Order: sequence, then structure tokens, then C-alpha cells
Amino acid sequence: MKKTNSKKTKEVLLSVFRQLSIALLGFLFPILVLKTTNPSIWGDFFEIFLFALIVSIISNWGSKEYLLLKFSKEPNLMHKHFSNHFFVRIPFLLFSIFIAFLLFDVKLSLFLTLWLIGRYLSWSFEVVNQYQKDNFTTSIIEYSTFLLLVILLKLTLNINSIDLVFYYALYQFIKGLIYLVVYFKWFNWNNFKIDWNELKYSFGFFLLAFSGFLVSKIDVFIASLFFPSTELGKYGLQNNLFLFAMAIGNMAILPFVKVLYRKNETYYAKIKKTYALFGLIISIFSIVFIYFLNTYYLKIYFQPLFYYIGFLYILPSYLYGMDVYENYKEKREKHVLVIFIIGALSLFFSNILFLKINHSLLTLLISATISQWIILALFKLFQTSKPK
Repeated sequence: MKKTNSKKTKEVLLSVFRQLSIALLGFLFPILVLKTTNPSIWGDFFEIFLFALIVSIISNWGSKEYLLLKFSKEPNLMHKHFSNHFFVRIPFLLFSIFIAFLLFDVKLSLFLTLWLIGRYLSWSFEVVNQYQKDNFTTSIIEYSTFLLLVILLKLTLNINSIDLVFYYALYQFIKGLIYLVVYFKWFNWNNFKIDWNELKYSFGFFLLAFSGFLVSKIDVFIASLFFPSTELGKYGLQNNLFLFAMAIGNMAILPFVKVLYRKNETYYAKIKKTYALFGLIISIFSIVFIYFLNTYYLKIYFQPLFYYIGFLYILPSYLYGMDVYENYKEKREKHVLVIFIIGALSLFFSNILFLKINHSLLTLLISATISQWIILALFKLFQTSKPK
């Protein structure tokens, strides 16, 4: 029994470490680019990165969350559901590539084709990684391909944004191909028949993912429209740093999600306090780290108020994080969706309004912070108004 518990504890810790370390790679990439080049090149790249991100989220169509639910309900049909959902989403991928050729020149579009295919593959197999707990395999794939990206960046003199897109696209494509080879056995070819209803069934999961994306990135999209690439690069990096700080708690709690879904309200009341305290500590340490990283390593300077607001931006996610899981447990996903949509709309309109008053990156962050506190208030309002 002790060995079994020890094994489970080890698996959980490895899973948390994998989530954090892989997320850290995405956190390190913009820092590496900014240290190697300049904010203008990163800003030019970041505009293309935003396009690839949004079409990839659409192509993914809530795949991981939907399939994890299907795997738990019908474990004997896992391979069938995985295969079907992989292929029914391919038209979205093809349409994304078509849009890329409409918006960008041929050379850039070819690079984006590699990028989008690679990300489609790696994101598709993420559910397999999580279900099988292939922590070692996943880590090797992620670290080795990222090392290749670092080597390419270091070997190139006077790198420009096009080089950056090509290297990143190659990195995504190679990583996706490796995942395809490693997990090819997950495809079910016996009596395979595409069921297009899968798109309808997973639509709710897509909406949740997309609304969450909008809440975290609308301010960055607006920055891409109203600010030069140098300022966009700076703000895009800060957005990534803040979101990483917000995601630490979620990555730490992810291995325990199945346990959370079996707990009662009394347990949630206790864990919310613990999670909030954890979030307060993470928020303080994160904002201090971001300040020193910007000021002394990257030589990017913001006024102190920017960091105070940044702290207030990070904290709310730890105050409503457990409310999200509690709503999922009670099958109130629509409440989460409505709250995130309201948060995204408030972020959009407050950005447009405040930028007319004060055109600055601080204004964008203030708008994003207001949106986070609106989301927190709505979760607590729904919580107090739900029937007992």
C-alpha cells in the first residue's frame, strides 16, 4: 500500500514538474529572443505568433478537455474517439493555412504551414500525454526540440523576424512529427468512419477555451493595432510573464482534478482559502521576479505603478480558480463560459475607452486588471446566488 501511494505521489510530482518545465520553455523563448535581438524584431514576430495562436485554438476545437471526458466515460473507445476527433478537425487546419496564404506572402505562408501542422500534431497528442502520464517521453521531446531552436538562434548572426518565424516553424513541425511517430499507434484504423457530430459535441469545450484565450489576449491584440512593434514586443513579453505566473497554480492543481470532482462544498470552501493564500505568495514573488528580470537583465524599464497593477492582475485568478473547477463539477460550464465572455467584452471596451484617454502600455494593463476583477466578482456573485 505504501509503495502504491509512493508511486502515485511520484507520478503526480513528475506530472506537475513536466507541466511547469514545459511551460517554462515557452516563457524562456521570448526572453532568449529579446536578449539575442531587440524588441522590434520580437514585436514583428509576435504579430505572426498571435495569428498562429488564434487559428491553432480554433483548429484544436477543445480537443484535450473533450477527449479527457470521453476517455473517462468510455475507456474502451479511447482510440476511436481520438482518431475521429483528430480527423474531423483537419478542415479547420486546412482553412487556417488558406487564410495564411491570403494574409501573408508566399514565403511566410509556407513557414506558417509548417508551424500550423506541427502545432496541430503536438496539441492533438497532448491528451494522450496527459492520459498516459508519459512524463519522461514528453520531456525528452520538448527539451530536445527546444534545444534545436536555441542552437539555430545562437548560430545565426543578425537574425531578422523572417528567420525567427522559420526557426520557430521548423521547431514546431519537427516536434509535431516526433509526437506523430511516437503515438501513431493511437490511431484506430479498424472499421474507421468519421463522425462529424464530434464537432458539435466538443463545441462547448471549444467555446470555453476560446473565451479564456480572449480574456488573456485581447489587450495584446489591441496593442498590435495601436502600438509600434517595439512596444508590442515589450507588452507581449509582460503578458506572457503575467500569464505564466497565473498558470503556476493551475498546473500544480491539474494532476488532482479527478479528486476535486469528487469533493463536496465543505472541501471546496477549505481549499479555496489555501489556494488563495498560495496565489498571494506566488503573485508577490512573481512580480518581484518580473521587476528584476526586466530592469537588470532585459533592460526594459516600467514605472513602479506598472508592477503594482501587474500584481493586481495576477492575483484574481487564484481567488476564482477553484470556482471554475467547482462549476465544472456541478456541470455549470455555461456559467463559466458566460463569465469569461463578459470578461472578454469588458476588456475590449475598456481598452478602447481608456486608450482614448491615455495611450500607453500601462492603460492596457489597467484594462486587463479591471477585467480580471470583474470575472472574480461574477464568480462570487454566481456562487452566492446558486440554489442550496
